[in-house]
This record gives sequence, C-alpha cells and structure tokens, in this order.
Amino acid sequence: MRYIDSSVTQPDQTVAFWMQGALAEGVDSFHCQAGYFTLEGASLLVPVLRQCAEDGANIHLLLGANHGSTIASHVSYLVGLLDLPRTHVALGVVAFDDALFHPKVYHVTRADGSQTAYVGSANLTGPGIAGRNVEAGLVLDTRAGDDGDVLRQIVRHVERWFVEELPGLTRIGSVVDIDILLASNILSVRSQPYSTGSG
Repeated sequence: MRYIDSSVTQPDQTVAFWMQGALAEGVDSFHCQAGYFTLEGASLLVPVLRQCAEDGANIHLLLGANHGSTIASHVSYLVGLLDLPRTHVALGVVAFDDALFHPKVYHVTRADGSQTAYVGSANLTGPGIAGRNVEAGLVLDTRAGDDGDVLRQIVRHVERWFVEELPGLTRIGSVVDIDILLASNILSVRSQPYSTGSG
C-alpha cells in the first residue's frame, strides 16, 4: 500500500501515473465509482475500455450525476465506445434528490490475475486524474502484498449496485436511457458551473 498526494507536484503522485501503469500490461476487468465524470478525465481509459469490451472483459462503471453535473454527450460517447448493451459491461448513472454520489474508486484486475486499486479523493475528471486539483489517496496492489480480499471487496461493492439495483441507479443500455435522464435534468447538455465536491 502506498499513499499518493498531488500537492507534492510530482508526476508519480497523480492518479494518471498510477492508472497508466495499472493499464499497461493488459486488463481482465475494470471497476469504477466516481462522483464526477468528464471525457477528459476518462481519456486514459478510452483505448483500454474499448479493448476490454471487445475482448469480453468485465467492466462496471458507476458515474455520479450530482446536481446535473454530468454531460449527456459524454455518457453517450461511452455507450458507443462500449457498444452497449453487452452482457459483460455495466454502465450506470447515480443521482439522488437529497445527497451526493461521492466515491472515487478505481480497480483493475490485470491479465495475470493480480489486482490494484486507487481509493481517494480524485474524481474521473481531467483536474482530478491529472493532479491539477490537490488530490490524495491510497494505492493498493496485490503485487506489493496487499490483501486480495480487500481488493475483491471493492469489486463486490461496485457490482452490488447493478445486482441489487440500488436506489439512485439508472442502468444505461442505450442512448434512449440517456435521453430519459436528460429530460429529467439528471444529465446536462453542457457543463454546469463549478460546485463544491466536483473535480
């Protein structure tokens, strides 16, 4: 386990640095919970997610839509990228009337079966992933001796949203689902003004 903190202003202290290494060797599965999401933040993931979807790897993405902060066209891009619907890919948008969906968790199972995850403050946005915001968190890795059961617990908690259809979740299987969220003002046409907790 190691601690990373982008206030140190070194490249190896960003989620982007960890993510590049985690994705470099081939990916068997990717699980994510992020309170805020932009395509800029997901840019490192795009080629890997496309390949994972084509190869039949498991992908579970949970994206917050707090106060209409998530842009519908960005979610639509993911639908096309992942060629939804697919049985091994789950994409969900989470929104509440009276609370925020606020986790920031990224979990990778590599092709060799080893696992690594980041758990911290960085959302799946450009400033969050690149460390332009001050972000901090822990990186766990079975290769470094971290407990595989703890890492598998991350996977179970992300998948639980889809298995139990938890309140606040809208499963996205096509652009029709996005249109419904857009009409309900859960997703937005354009970026909303900065709100506390975003990034």
